[in-house]
Amino acid sequence: MPDGSVLVGLRVAAALAGLVIGVVIGVVRWLTPRARRSDPSPPSGGSVAAASEEGFWMTTTQGLRPVERRVLRLVDQGLDDAEIGRRFGRTERWTAQVRFLADLDVPRSQSTGSDSDAERLRPLERRLLRWRAQGLDHDDLADRFRHSAEHLARVEEYAHYKLAAAS
Repeated sequence: MPDGSVLVGLRVAAALAGLVIGVVIGVVRWLTPRARRSDPSPPSGGSVAAASEEGFWMTTTQGLRPVERRVLRLVDQGLDDAEIGRRFGRTERWTAQVRFLADLDVPRSQSTGSDSDAERLRPLERRLLRWRAQGLDHDDLADRFRHSAEHLARVEEYAHYKLAAAS
């Protein structure tokens, strides 16, 4: 029986093969940013530059990584996958994969100004504050974290400082 990493690799390869077959037979079509809009009318001038001026480009690509935005911008300009891949020093398959992943509705982590308090803290700080709120003292937590009680007191103090500075 193959181990887990081999199975994951096989699943990814099968998914990419299905994607390639879908593109070849025309079942899978790539949507340009203009086609993703709920409003079917093109932006004034119909170009990416005009779309950027209207704020359209950033609203449809705000959750994407810079490389994904660049690839989609080049697709919108009419370049094929082979040319885009060449510009990035990658293959045509890489370009297709970036386009596919950019179309997925997967939440991506972003460091924006709207982060909650829990997202501003490291996992250690979040757990420490949670257990301290439940009444555990630093000596009890020192064994769990394998740090001294004094170290945990400093971490707690820094976590409170970070929360105060954020508000």
